[in-house]
Amino acid sequence: MPGEKDATDPQSKYYMWVYHSPGTDNSTKIHLYDCDNGLRSTEVIKYFLGNYKSIIVSDVYVLYHILG
Repeated sequence: MPGEKDATDPQSKYYMWVYHSPGTDNSTKIHLYDCDNGLRSTEVIKYFLGNYKSIIVSDVYVLYHILG
């Protein structure tokens, strides 16, 4: 993953990324928890979601506004 830091570095920060797919009547709901040590930027979500094109719901962190 781009931007990861050495986990032994005492200055490392960890961020929990939570992805949720509500599913449909014929599919399973998905809850995915991903821990990243180093970035809270659009690079993490772009790396994970790739070419995903649909609705993304997030907090109001300003960097996510460029995903649209």
